[in-house]
Amino acid sequence: STQWPIFHVETFTLPPDDGYPLFITANRYWDDHSTWQGSNGKRHIEDKDAKSGLTLICLHSTSFHKEVWEACLETLFRIVRATIPGRDSVTIREAWSIEAPNHGDSASLNWNALRRPPFATRFGCEGYSRAAHRFLTKGRVPFHERNLVGIGHSLGANAILMLQTFSPSLPFKSLVIVEPMVSPGGDDVLQPLRARLVRASERRRDSWASLDEARGSLPGRVRSMRKGDGKRPWDDRVVEAFLSHGIRPRRNSAELPVTAKFALACTKEQEIVMYEDREGSEAPVKALDKILPTLPIHLVLGEIKDYLPLRVHEMLTGPTSEGKYASVKILPHVGHLIPQEQPDALAEAIAQALCPNSSPRCRL
Repeated sequence: STQWPIFHVETFTLPPDDGYPLFITANRYWDDHSTWQGSNGKRHIEDKDAKSGLTLICLHSTSFHKEVWEACLETLFRIVRATIPGRDSVTIREAWSIEAPNHGDSASLNWNALRRPPFATRFGCEGYSRAAHRFLTKGRVPFHERNLVGIGHSLGANAILMLQTFSPSLPFKSLVIVEPMVSPGGDDVLQPLRARLVRASERRRDSWASLDEARGSLPGRVRSMRKGDGKRPWDDRVVEAFLSHGIRPRRNSAELPVTAKFALACTKEQEIVMYEDREGSEAPVKALDKILPTLPIHLVLGEIKDYLPLRVHEMLTGPTSEGKYASVKILPHVGHLIPQEQPDALAEAIAQALCPNSSPRCRL
């Protein structure tokens, strides 16, 4: 098997201020072959060659975390690095994965605020998109000078679309939206799915006595294949990332059952808040219609219709959408959870979107 490249990671945290009460965190990724390499101190923050290569902005799906993109990004860096240089080739300067403030490690930083109004009952897609916009426009990094490409999955795809309508605007060159939770035919088409997701969240196990016990409850490769339960397994790297960032130690004695020492980082209550957000599937459709004529948008869908109904897929890819997207890619043998189940195939699709005319020296 191919050796994974050394991956460099920095975590940035934008603190609250008088106008915004939540911490926003993001990871920055680069490898030894990136067009620019990071270092300690502020030198790289103020780098003058900001447009050398692409800066990828990645947003995750509901109930996950910023590190869910790591498996895909490792493979993507390797594919792009193996591309034969030429007129149409591209390079990746860096990738950023911005976390929703009520998910992952960010949820622990915002624990108290998330338990009070308004965030205890209202957050939604706009809340994630606003947080991403704040990070990109208020932090130390001058993203307005970067050559930006937006990549989002599910909730993150919706949020990256809405992000394009906020002011001040950001210089995105293209978007890759993966299984967006949008319905061109109106939100009523998604209402049965929303109800099913809420019921699943209510039943979801959210505490464990140990990380090994938690690992056994996740859809890992060995477990799913052994039990033959029909569930498609997550990539092993995604499972390990979830154990590190999607699950947290208990905070106090009253929070969990006596035997439990670990819990979901994104609580079931916050997950349900996200699923019940009707506006979160309607506003991105308006944003998509607005930006499609002027911004190249690449659509990636899974062949298996396990979350988004067939009707939604048909509306997204049917005759009325022909010519609107820069590209449409249907990945075989996978459903909605593409970054979790097939991060390598997704990396291939993203690489083709970034540089459709280049020829890689090697394939996965």
